[in-house]
Amino acid sequence: TLVAGFPPVLGIGAALLTGLAVGLANGLLVTVTRIPSVVATLGMLTILQGVTLVLTRGTSQFGPQLAPLIYLAQGYVGPVPIPVLLSIIAYVVAWVVLTRTPFGMHVYLVGDNPEAAYRTGINVDRVRLTVFALAGCLTAVGALILVGRVGQAQATLGLDALFPVLTAVILGGTGLQGGRGRIQNTLLASIFLATIVNGLILLGVDSSAQSVVEGGILILAVSLDRLRR
Repeated sequence: TLVAGFPPVLGIGAALLTGLAVGLANGLLVTVTRIPSVVATLGMLTILQGVTLVLTRGTSQFGPQLAPLIYLAQGYVGPVPIPVLLSIIAYVVAWVVLTRTPFGMHVYLVGDNPEAAYRTGINVDRVRLTVFALAGCLTAVGALILVGRVGQAQATLGLDALFPVLTAVILGGTGLQGGRGRIQNTLLASIFLATIVNGLILLGVDSSAQSVVEGGILILAVSLDRLRR
């Protein structure tokens, strides 16, 4: 969009479609080659980061075309920031889908025991592909908001959020092997982790020390997950 001068809406649509395509690619890697999903997603992340660095030549992309994204990330609906409102909507929809629909039950069963899910007649590969596609599309939405928040697009933007997000998910009770977890617990864990980080910032703690704390929480969360198993 920035290079070719296309309307911003086309750029937003392209970003969402790219996220969807990447999610499907990750899903195919997992369902066809049977490699662990963590390996597939981290490998794809490295590949796409390299491709983006080549395409942008390592430079930041910015311009007036980002105005809609800046409004999306920094605007308000009444007293509520738009990103907060979108997060609430996303959590509510995810809760309804995971707890009140057959698809949500299938997701839990496939994550917990794919063999049992297959024997009950569930199309395991289709469920996995759908979940990966949705994850890719939602990641694109988050990326668009992040670009609007900082006012520019960079190939390495958002990498520093990788492990905090993983920590919040595991701390919220989602099993590394799948099949367990509640979306409301993930929300509470995210708020808890953000509160700790903000507290460290207010106390003037060095960013390196903040990384130590975040890494310690991640190790603790994974250890608790293994002990629960």
